[in-house]
Amino acid sequence: MMLRRMQGCLLVLVGFLYVARVAAGQGLIDLKRANWVPSSSTPGTEVALLEQKREKSRETSKELRGATFVYYQLTAKGFEHQARYSVWICVSRAHPLRFAEVTLGDGGTVLDAEGKPLTIVTPVSRGEAFSVALASEDESKRAFDKVVPFPLTANDGGCTVEAEQVLLGMAYELRGHGFSSGESVKLMCDCKGKIETPKAEFAADDKGQWSSIVARDPAEKSERMNLLIHGKACTVPLNLAFGKSALNYE
Repeated sequence: MMLRRMQGCLLVLVGFLYVARVAAGQGLIDLKRANWVPSSSTPGTEVALLEQKREKSRETSKELRGATFVYYQLTAKGFEHQARYSVWICVSRAHPLRFAEVTLGDGGTVLDAEGKPLTIVTPVSRGEAFSVALASEDESKRAFDKVVPFPLTANDGGCTVEAEQVLLGMAYELRGHGFSSGESVKLMCDCKGKIETPKAEFAADDKGQWSSIVARDPAEKSERMNLLIHGKACTVPLNLAFGKSALNYE
């Protein structure tokens, strides 16, 4: 199955034929309150997104022309093989969507209704995360995994900053590592547009790591913003896309 965005919803495709349009909030349960990262999994459980291949789109629509489709299969640990489970998907921290009813095969391979390895195909934007959850019917067991197929990163002097789109076209979470323990980090904008951030200056933790949310001023029309992240021994330049520019598939 292939996924794509369209006007705030998800389109679920089989092959390359549109078969259903599903509102992003349909079928929500407690998973909508979960933090969709592996550390949130039920102890002793695990699900992993295994990339199979990438290929360029042959579609002629403006939205998908030239996009790269990324193919994934799933494996799981810590789940009973006799039971049935649900696979949920979540993109850029949107509302999760129940994607498929599945079982487990040999080696923990996640199988679709036909007993074949479940394959998920999706295009994504740069810096956009794709998350998956495997959950039992009562959610007593659930496991999460997250990947960023096209990471948005910048480096300087041993410092690295990663940017993940947490609200498509509107906001990013910046995560830094390689900074000095407890050092003061300054976030500046080298541009005419305006940047909203909870802190323009903050301290790295004892491991030299930090995170901050950066959002575009709703009144700003510029779709490109150039950030400079200043540490003691580095100045990391980071160019962020906002608006429609941030929605373009890689």
